[in-house]
Amino acid sequence: LDSMGYFDNDKQSVFTGSRARIYFLNHLTDYARYAPLLPYLTKAGGNVGVLFLSNAGFYHYWSALSEQINYPVQMAYIYYPKEYTVLPNTHRFFSYRTILSDNLALMKRLIPATSIAAIHRVNNLFVVRLKTDTQIKYTY
Repeated sequence: LDSMGYFDNDKQSVFTGSRARIYFLNHLTDYARYAPLLPYLTKAGGNVGVLFLSNAGFYHYWSALSEQINYPVQMAYIYYPKEYTVLPNTHRFFSYRTILSDNLALMKRLIPATSIAAIHRVNNLFVVRLKTDTQIKYTY
């Protein structure tokens, strides 16, 4: 089994794995989807709006991206429950040109096709590059 790579994930540790991958140790399948998208995020530059249908956090995505670039990058939810609009964080200025999304139908419903410059996909994870910066946030 060892010669077939069966134990490869078990052999990885915080001392031998890439730092970006280590942020995903509790959910390695998410890293497998995200890693191929990192070049598109690093090339895009700027802040990233998070448009997740799931209630997943994004710290591990942000951390892995931050490891790859030489400039400060921010990620923020751009889709959240309308009840959250009373929170001060939702009123902070946040401009982005790139979106990280986990749902194509949601993204297509909210983002006009004429605003999209490119979409990169790995399974059900998407990096959407917009034509111009925006500050639009969406509630449900």
